[in-house]
Amino acid sequence: MKNNGPVTQREQHFDADEKLISSTNLQGVITHCNDAFQRISGYSRSELIGQNHNLVRHPDMPAEAFEVMWNHLKAGRPWMGLVKNRCKNGDHYWVSAYVTPITEQGQVVGYESVRSWPSRVDVERAEQLYARLNRKRRQFSLPSYLKQFLLALICILPAALLGYWISSLASTLWLALAVFLFGGLQYLQHRKDLDLIKQELQGVFMHPLAANTYTNQNGITGNIMVGVMSLRAHLDAVLTRIEDASRQVADQSRIGLELSEAARIEMMTQSRQTELVATAMHEMSLAIHEISHNVQKTANQADVSRNLAGQGGEIARITCSSIEELRNTVSAIGQAVQQLAEQTGAITQAAKSIEDISEQTNLLALNAAIEAARAGEHGRGFSVVADEVRLLAGNTRESAQNIRQIVESLTTQANSSVVVANEGTTDAEVGLERVIESESMLQSIAEAVNQISSMSEQMAAAVEEQALVSEEVNRQVKDISELAERSLMRTEESAESIRKSQQVSNQLHELVNRFKQ
Repeated sequence: MKNNGPVTQREQHFDADEKLISSTNLQGVITHCNDAFQRISGYSRSELIGQNHNLVRHPDMPAEAFEVMWNHLKAGRPWMGLVKNRCKNGDHYWVSAYVTPITEQGQVVGYESVRSWPSRVDVERAEQLYARLNRKRRQFSLPSYLKQFLLALICILPAALLGYWISSLASTLWLALAVFLFGGLQYLQHRKDLDLIKQELQGVFMHPLAANTYTNQNGITGNIMVGVMSLRAHLDAVLTRIEDASRQVADQSRIGLELSEAARIEMMTQSRQTELVATAMHEMSLAIHEISHNVQKTANQADVSRNLAGQGGEIARITCSSIEELRNTVSAIGQAVQQLAEQTGAITQAAKSIEDISEQTNLLALNAAIEAARAGEHGRGFSVVADEVRLLAGNTRESAQNIRQIVESLTTQANSSVVVANEGTTDAEVGLERVIESESMLQSIAEAVNQISSMSEQMAAAVEEQALVSEEVNRQVKDISELAERSLMRTEESAESIRKSQQVSNQLHELVNRFKQ
């Protein structure tokens, strides 16, 4: 047996109307305890739950007491006895314990103990008895039938002595016999009544050890008295458990009512929030439809832009071809003008040659005129020819000079035309490059517009799908709102049911108090 120590032999007391309640499994491990048990033992709930109940066993308790207890409990019967328990600090407290098996579906699954404050007289008897048991000494006690016999003998002897002094010996014997028969009949009737009472108390806890602690009687009378006390303790345990359960129900009802009220407030808040969400979802659904319409318009505009970009690219390609042809034409003109400039150079050379010839012809005509003058009359006709030739040479020189001036002017203009043609070719090439760049940019724009169009279509599809999802969410939000309203109604009904349960618990508590009185 577990021997807890040390001990202080200081006794702790608790109120007479308090009950210490605890439950264990089949191995004696504590599974439940009430506040009163925690307070008087000095242990916290966490220190008690999961520990064996012999944690509070006092070393002054004899092993015989617990042996009787376990024999009854393992047989499925209740047990009652006075127990000295040890506090956490070594002090002790006395209890009158009533322990019963806990059954579920016909099987014992644990034990429950309801302990109350015992009378001082019972405690003193228990202390003396337990001290003798610990010293292995047993109290001498006459059997019940010997006590009855001695009682009858005590009654007979005075009567016999009185008869001896009054009359003869025969009369005395007859008187003694009559008294003995009367006492025997009374004893048999009393024993029959006690047997009937004991039979009615069949299954109720009765034991000599308990009789010696709770009463001054032993034998059948003490057992019957213990049986009656056990019945009272059983009723008191039932009422105590009902009262404890009703108190727990009341506490849980109060907590449930508070939680229900909090849930009702939260439900109302949720309902309002759900309505706001439903309104927001409806507005969002409208906005999504508007966005879908705008996205579709964007897709249409993207298609128009893509077509325009394609047309611009085609025009750019045509312009590129035209500029290419223009560049070729300007280049050809430049080459022709260049050839013309080169040919005018030959004309200039020819005009210079003519001018030189006309100079020589003029010199020859002048010399001929001089010679004709020297010839006199004979050279007069030749002189006329020479003058004409010299005049012709002069005209030729002037014409040649005019031709050279015209050719030089033509050459200058031709050179300018070549420069302009070259510049035109350069400009055409630059324009061609710009057009090519524009065509490339238009191509990029067309590709970008294609992507925008594709993305717009995807976006439109996604927005449309989102619109469907939004409508579905909106419907679900409405369902949630309706569910919240129904939940609010259920919460109010639950709160009303909890209030009724609390009232029933209070009525049950009052009923238990009436039974205890």
